[in-house]
Amino acid sequence: MKRKVLLLLTLFFCAAVALFAQHPGQGLGQPMSSLYVESVGQPFWLFVDNVQQNSLPVNSLLVENVPVGEHYFSVVMDNQDQTTIGRFAQVGRMATAFRLENQRHLFGFTPIHGAFHPGMTVSLVHYAPVNAVPPATHNVLPSQGQNVMPVAPPATPIQLPVPEPVLQPAWMSEVDFTKALHLIQDEKFESNRLELAKQVTGQNMLSVNQVISICKTFSYETDKLEYAKFAYHHCVEKDKYYLVNAVFTYSSSKSELNSYVSSQQ
Repeated sequence: MKRKVLLLLTLFFCAAVALFAQHPGQGLGQPMSSLYVESVGQPFWLFVDNVQQNSLPVNSLLVENVPVGEHYFSVVMDNQDQTTIGRFAQVGRMATAFRLENQRHLFGFTPIHGAFHPGMTVSLVHYAPVNAVPPATHNVLPSQGQNVMPVAPPATPIQLPVPEPVLQPAWMSEVDFTKALHLIQDEKFESNRLELAKQVTGQNMLSVNQVISICKTFSYETDKLEYAKFAYHHCVEKDKYYLVNAVFTYSSSKSELNSYVSSQQ
């Protein structure tokens, strides 16, 4: 009897080890989910935590086996400028989905719900150990040649040595931000300017200096304060948000913003 029990335990242990070996990087009991991104007529490459997920540009992509939690994802569009846009997203137990949209010549992500119809499905690509043996590579995005990997077939992990990633700032690129700022400044009415500023900010992450630049487009103190409160949740540099106080004329506005920031921490 003891021999049978010992044999069963040994077989169970071997099966568990084999299962874990087939899914490296996914701890036992670690909840996994999916990330879905689609666009309207604009093919793209998707990066999750600075790792390229697809080798060919697609209009829709489902990434499976994504650990539940916060991730930074970005897309590089298959156009002449290779426009890049990214944001942080909280991936929950249910699939998290976004649509890439172009409004007023500005790209942004809109959360979506419902059934998805991905043109491609991949398992999340991770950076692999340095001593791994790489497969043949092809169709690598030219402008990101030092930080990309070939796409992984569904449920097949890639083992590929890669250099340390060169992380880009998590906020809007200066090119995209300058375009957005000019559009905001061109609005004749303050109310329209505030509405467009919130639209741009709501779909992107900004640096504290970018928040300050947008605040300076408003003439009224109340609008500056309303925008500064809104932008706080979309600012990467929350530890430097006190610098926004410089745009205000009245000390009461500074105190109100400081109180608001404190209440959000």
